[in-house]
Amino acid sequence: MLYLNGLIWFDQIWQNESRFHPIFSGPQVVNWPKRGQKEGEVVPKVVNREPIFGVLFSPPSARFLAVAVWHATFHRKTPTVAEYCEKWLLMQSVHVRATTLTDYTSKVRRHIIAELGDKRMGEVSLDDIQLALVPVSKKSASVYKSVVILYKSIFRAAMESRIIDHNPTIYLTTKGGGVPQEERQALTDEQVERLLDAIRDLPPYVFVMIGLYAGLRREEILALQWDSVYLDTDTPYLTVRRAWHTEHNRPVISDELKTKAAERNIPLPVCLAECLKAAKETSTSEYVVSNRDGEPLSYTQFKRLWQYIVTRTVKERSYYRYEDGKRVKHSS
Repeated sequence: MLYLNGLIWFDQIWQNESRFHPIFSGPQVVNWPKRGQKEGEVVPKVVNREPIFGVLFSPPSARFLAVAVWHATFHRKTPTVAEYCEKWLLMQSVHVRATTLTDYTSKVRRHIIAELGDKRMGEVSLDDIQLALVPVSKKSASVYKSVVILYKSIFRAAMESRIIDHNPTIYLTTKGGGVPQEERQALTDEQVERLLDAIRDLPPYVFVMIGLYAGLRREEILALQWDSVYLDTDTPYLTVRRAWHTEHNRPVISDELKTKAAERNIPLPVCLAECLKAAKETSTSEYVVSNRDGEPLSYTQFKRLWQYIVTRTVKERSYYRYEDGKRVKHSS
């Protein structure tokens, strides 16, 4: 509703949307300068029994009003990229795992909000997105691909919700972006023997044996419990049914795996079965790999466990000898 009797009040258009107005803040009130008043003067006014302050301006042109109405409507309809990304992350929290949501949140805030957060969703073009992806292209191909997929998912959701009229990611592709990962070489039999000899009787020994001979991922090994290890059958095997992750450095064991195919039975070769039998005899925990209290490892504890392997197999070893009365450092 528009009143022209000395007061302009965009009742329907501006209601609860003053923060989007390109020129004014507060209640959308503009007053005609009357006799003895100057343009730009702030004067008190009472509307609907509420004290407000109007700014004196000359009567606006029809073009100004049309632009102001368009601005308010456009800004009300299209939030900033940062606002909509946070909303999208909140919507994803309903149906994705905590670890997946953490990964989404990190990548969205680091690679999308940091680059385009202040722009309006309806103002983002394909060129804007491709320029924002330039720093991402210097990272691994997997990171680049996942960020592109996040861009497409966010703008597709905005399109479906009628937040935007055009989806700028239609022609966005994951091909050719990011640094290709070097092909990893499997350990030779000789390297396996050297690794196991280096950590034998140390805390990471069982962890490494399961990884080498059962092929489990880290999160599967650290969540493995003895009730999933069957050593007394004719063909010993273990069942993957849980996954490990950490939240604020605290371990969380979940029954929810990445995919349905992740839940599987794995036969145990003789060497691994014997290793697990020996470990079970001395274990006081329900977890195959645990800390001193019998609980699953925290992230810090896992890093400490892995450091055994780095120190014993990769890190240069130094020692000192006295030669001709001098302390000489040697490396091996």
